[in-house]
Amino acid sequence: MSIKNHKDYLSEINRLEETKKYLENTIGTVVENRMKFNEDIRDAYIHLDHLDSSLSYSSIVLNSDLLDVLEKNFDLLIHARKKPYFARMDIKQSDKEQYEEFYIGKVSLFDSTLETPLVIDWRAPVASVYYDGRLGKASYTVGDIEHSIDLLAKRQYTIEDGQLIDFMDVDISTTDTFLQASLESHAGEKLKDIVSTIQAEQNRIIRADIDKPLIVQGAAGSGKTTIALHRIAYLIYTYADDFSPEEFMIIAPNTLFLDYISSVLPELGANKVKQTTYIDLMFKIIGKKINLTDLNYKLNELIRTDKDTLSKKEKYLIRTAALFKNSMEMKDKLDQYILELENKILPSEDFYLEDYLILSLDDIKRLYFENYRYLPLYKRVDSIKKYITSFTRNKIKDILKNIDEMYSEQLDLIRNREPATEERRLKIVSLMDERDSKLERIRKSSKTIAKKYMGKFYLNNLFEFYFDFIANLKNCSENDPLREVYTYIGLQNKNYKKKKYEIEDLAPLVYFKSKVFGLDNSLDIQMVVIDEAQDFSDFQFFVLRQLLNTERFTILGDISQGIHMYRAIENWEYLKENIFEGETNYLTLEQSYRTTIEIMNEANFVLDQLSMEHIIKAKPVVRHGEKPSFKEFNNEFEIINEIINQVEQWNEEMITTMAIITKTSQEAKLVFKLLEKHKPELNMLLVDEKTEHFDHQILVIPAYLAKGLEFDVVIVTAVYENFEIDPLDIKLIYVAMTRAMHRLSIIARKNSIAYYRQEVEEEIYVS
Repeated sequence: MSIKNHKDYLSEINRLEETKKYLENTIGTVVENRMKFNEDIRDAYIHLDHLDSSLSYSSIVLNSDLLDVLEKNFDLLIHARKKPYFARMDIKQSDKEQYEEFYIGKVSLFDSTLETPLVIDWRAPVASVYYDGRLGKASYTVGDIEHSIDLLAKRQYTIEDGQLIDFMDVDISTTDTFLQASLESHAGEKLKDIVSTIQAEQNRIIRADIDKPLIVQGAAGSGKTTIALHRIAYLIYTYADDFSPEEFMIIAPNTLFLDYISSVLPELGANKVKQTTYIDLMFKIIGKKINLTDLNYKLNELIRTDKDTLSKKEKYLIRTAALFKNSMEMKDKLDQYILELENKILPSEDFYLEDYLILSLDDIKRLYFENYRYLPLYKRVDSIKKYITSFTRNKIKDILKNIDEMYSEQLDLIRNREPATEERRLKIVSLMDERDSKLERIRKSSKTIAKKYMGKFYLNNLFEFYFDFIANLKNCSENDPLREVYTYIGLQNKNYKKKKYEIEDLAPLVYFKSKVFGLDNSLDIQMVVIDEAQDFSDFQFFVLRQLLNTERFTILGDISQGIHMYRAIENWEYLKENIFEGETNYLTLEQSYRTTIEIMNEANFVLDQLSMEHIIKAKPVVRHGEKPSFKEFNNEFEIINEIINQVEQWNEEMITTMAIITKTSQEAKLVFKLLEKHKPELNMLLVDEKTEHFDHQILVIPAYLAKGLEFDVVIVTAVYENFEIDPLDIKLIYVAMTRAMHRLSIIARKNSIAYYRQEVEEEIYVS
């Protein structure tokens, strides 16, 4: 039925026009006030009295603050012109006679002539009823007060460029037409907001208690990243009086990921949030950028199956060494080394100036081990240096005074007991010269004596200490089961000598710096969001918790996609029970909104090969599509030709984004070159670790870099590599398959994908 025939059509048209008119008037007022405030600021500068500027300065600050308030929501108001709201709910509150209509949008609009806001912000407490509730009894909480209401109706709108296209009354949002339409849409190069289709399980995460650490195990396509960004926006809105947006931080897996989410935060009014990668944050704390080895070298070496692959022993050492360096066992080893260093730093002698005792070693130990024990080792040394410098200054005064008094007594004895002869005069002159020489020598020595004594402390820089720590790992007992691994790590010292480090060294370096040197970089972060958190280790989480000094963490990931499992967590248990001090809020997202049922079933079939605990499989929403195709060929020419045929077919269908996903970076490069050679006109981009942005229709990308992204269609290919029944291989192909929103095609060399060698022989195409 056409919406023009709906009984509410005219009233909805009028409501939209009224809202747009009010919105335009509000924007006009903001622009006008902006100009007025700028003029006031300019006038204040003109009349600034440099002798008594307090009044003019206050005027500048006042007008600047007012302008900031206006600017805060200005961009949201501009965006709202095209779509002032996306939903409405009719509710009857228990303390009111009449029901109220609440229109929901991205920014609040208040008309003083109306009792009910023109539009309420989707983050407002009452809006949670829309996302959580079915029709009937419901409630929402403001502060500690719970409000009971009757939810009478829910309506969703399609508004494009300010025009009402459609509206529909809904009940259970998970089955509504608008969600289906959203899921059927094309992927773009940027992530999009989901304020109009937030589901109840997502809403619980977005609005979860800020003061409890939140861990979210979310299946592929469950919207973890989008939810994380909406949670930030919600918290900024809800706790505007307590925190500023600059006190929120997102830690993303790489710069490509940051670019992918870049358009969402401004649209949600959270554009001032700090955004960084784990590596860049560690560099900031270390105080400099350090050279890292290829971030994915180990992963590529562990999963390669070509002729140049490493031996099983080499792979074992790579895997175990990486796991150890990122483990809490590494922390224990560092603690042991730091304890030894603590006792090694102090000199072994008292502090003398010539024959005068300034401070005994026992006094210095008392300062070091008792008075300043709460400080990192080098901060203790700095405090001792300040103490010694100050104490020496006062002590020297006493020494000089005592020397002067001692010589004065001797001179008085000579003057009083010996006759006034030339010999007495020479004695007095000699004694005075001796006194003056000694006083001068003491004064001169006192200027450097503290520095010389401090030079006897055992001091070094962060990297030399770390080098020494790594070198000493091998000095373990012969029965230590990791002795061979320690030796292997020690052999990497050749890299450290060249000032090259691994990503696994970053957490140990930062931890070591915090314990020995202290952290000088003030971050002032109140809330942290970590995405793709399954690729972090318990030690990394521990370091971040200590570093950022807050319990307000939101940690999102999917253990099923833990492709860096050789150096990361296998489950969330240790994190939940040991890293944070209080109770941890743990929630799961099992519903997948990205892929069709057919694609998700295929991906879950692959995941079934993974015999690991704590794996939660995704449950797709009721959205059907084509069954994934699987084709095998004998050689690279046939595979590349089929990939080109598939791409051209999708091009004819006006598909927006495509990804050709490989197992390794080496294979991605080879596939890209072959495609360029056979079809140079394709709009393709080869994605590697240095890629920070993409705006191409077709990406050729290794699976580990595709994690967190989504595409309309995906081709998973294996030209030279194999996907075996191996935990890493399973997770890689699972990640690759679950990037697809609408279509999935697997085009591979015959028998290269172990999961399909028996199950789907009837579907194999052999040229």
